[in-house]
Amino acid sequence: MEPHHVHKSSYNRTIPKRYLRYTSLALFFILAFRIFQYFPGMQKANEIWIIIISLFLAMPYFSWKVRLVWRFSLFEIYTLFIIFFIPVLSGLTAWREFGQPVIYGFLTERNMIIGGSALALIYSLRRGLVYISDIEKVLKILAWSTFVLYIFIDVLFDPAQFSHYHGGFVGGGIFEDFTFKFDTLFIIFGFFYYIFQGFRRKSLKLYFFSFVLLAYLVIGGGGRSLLLSVLLAYAFFIYRWSSFTRLVVLLPKIVISGLIMLLLVYLINPEYIFNLISKFLDAFTVVFTGQRSGDVSANARLVETAIAIPYILKHWLLGNGSISNQWHGGYEGVMGAYFFPSDIGIIGVIYLYGFLGMTLFSIQFLFAYRFSKQIAKYKLQSPLIDATKGFLFFYAIHSLVTGKFVHYSAVSMTFVSILAFITSMLKMQNLTNNTSK
Repeated sequence: MEPHHVHKSSYNRTIPKRYLRYTSLALFFILAFRIFQYFPGMQKANEIWIIIISLFLAMPYFSWKVRLVWRFSLFEIYTLFIIFFIPVLSGLTAWREFGQPVIYGFLTERNMIIGGSALALIYSLRRGLVYISDIEKVLKILAWSTFVLYIFIDVLFDPAQFSHYHGGFVGGGIFEDFTFKFDTLFIIFGFFYYIFQGFRRKSLKLYFFSFVLLAYLVIGGGGRSLLLSVLLAYAFFIYRWSSFTRLVVLLPKIVISGLIMLLLVYLINPEYIFNLISKFLDAFTVVFTGQRSGDVSANARLVETAIAIPYILKHWLLGNGSISNQWHGGYEGVMGAYFFPSDIGIIGVIYLYGFLGMTLFSIQFLFAYRFSKQIAKYKLQSPLIDATKGFLFFYAIHSLVTGKFVHYSAVSMTFVSILAFITSMLKMQNLTNNTSK
């Protein structure tokens, strides 16, 4: 339900409340998605957010459910199960395989609590603390704000000056130049928002906005797997929403627009295009031949996969759990080699949580599919819904090589919660309409 229009005399009282909602939502998404967790001075923000979500679940959310006589939706039950079961599973399996004390494994998975952000958003929407229209506005603001911020940092600062933040805030420095490593999730959402709206409304202005955001992903904000995942998600929905005739007309335009953008990038930075093509070729070489290439990161993933396979075969159902950096020097100390499960995508997920854990985390996308189908039955279409579906499909594809639907499950589960709330509101409106007849 959206806020009612107010009389002109109450205008001055309403505006500050609106901006308070926008500011609160912006902070919520930034902290829930851990966008700036590796920025200088932001190291403690993630721990603070874990505490906040824990307190929310223990007090406001708990008391709300008591008043509702313990009525939970299936999605809420699923979310609660994930955030409490996975840390226990990880702690026990790491103890079984490596002898790590259970408490270490449990605490290593504390980020799972952030998945409760999805429940916090549902709570806020149901209580009327924020509105769906607020979420749409704030996500657009965050897309352009991070776009401008990242360009500003790239132009004014030398990443080599921040090399002591290596691995989180800055990458490279050994075989490649130092570069800033920015999280572009909001920009990706903005791309889907404008490109799908441009498609629906046949608007060149909206297409232009989307290509500006995409250009940043190509030039400075995205790796090869990210770009490929974004384009595959876009192509999937355009194919689904297009008639054959419109697809035939649209396809040449998409190809030409893409070529023009690549040409502009080439004119600005020709070396970047050659490096991008080289990285794609190196990645394909590693994936399809299993042989090392000139790409250091692709080679490292090949070695890490070889380390993980024996453990997966040994504990394929429940996995091997997470090793704490505070215990015996972390993964490198225990495994005797450089190894991080998050580097090897879905293989790393199976290594950590087994096929059981992978299946449990994958269910969130079944919820997204189910909610999308239910929304479609009510013939409701909006830019926010389109962009949310596009983003979730991108996230599912990209997670095959990054495992982010597990390591950053709060992101996808929060977007699923938007679809969950819209679905529940449509059902309530339909029930009210049927009752009044």
